[in-house]
Amino acid sequence: MGKFSGRKVAMIHLADYLSNVLQVPVLDQTNLKGDYEIALEFSRDLKAQEDPEFGPGAAPAALEEQLGLKLVKQKVPIRMFVIDHIERPSEN
Repeated sequence: MGKFSGRKVAMIHLADYLSNVLQVPVLDQTNLKGDYEIALEFSRDLKAQEDPEFGPGAAPAALEEQLGLKLVKQKVPIRMFVIDHIERPSEN
């Protein structure tokens, strides 16, 4: 069972948690300001439920049913760091 709960939780922190659970970037576009008390429970059994947009798992459905928030899959630009080369430091 997956759980996320807390008091004084900003939406950006919930989005970060969902990014980790779903293994995809989740951006807060709710425009909800302030902090909230959140209690979210969902099945981590990947066979239990398949979301047509987000793949296996029950987090997106639980998010909508329990908190009234909906994940919408869309393409948006995000900042990303890419390391294309690395070398060991030279000894002095």
